[in-house]
Amino acid sequence: MLKGMLLLKKAPDVQWQVDITPINYAGEAITALVLQQETVGRVFHICNPVAIPYEEMVEHFKAIGYDISLMHWKEYETWLLDPQQPKDKEGLELAMAQFEGDGAKNSVYRYTCPQTTEFLLQSGVKCAVPDQQFFRKMVNYASDIGYFVKP
Repeated sequence: MLKGMLLLKKAPDVQWQVDITPINYAGEAITALVLQQETVGRVFHICNPVAIPYEEMVEHFKAIGYDISLMHWKEYETWLLDPQQPKDKEGLELAMAQFEGDGAKNSVYRYTCPQTTEFLLQSGVKCAVPDQQFFRKMVNYASDIGYFVKP
């Protein structure tokens, strides 16, 4: 979803909540939970305890230097599906996955993880808050390894 948005320079203007969970946190959380006797037989949801509005996420990318235009969902969908409009091929393929349910969701339901958070309190495992510093680090890393285009 993120890479598609950066390649296309367009994104839907939606009221979604976004969970961006760093993989290092997920791995540390799983390890810490497995090592606790009290977690045996329980089910845990690993997610960032702090979700952010989609629009705020887009603003973080724009502040870093990416050019992203927000479009009403129908307009975005029409533009995306119009073969006459030039688009980055990889960006288009990634954006199409949103129609299939990948990425953020337009739903009143939000993923939460209070049980996971409670069991991780004593472990010292903490998830990074998705603020400007978080996005800058993510973009720098993703750009350095060639996954994101540089702003």
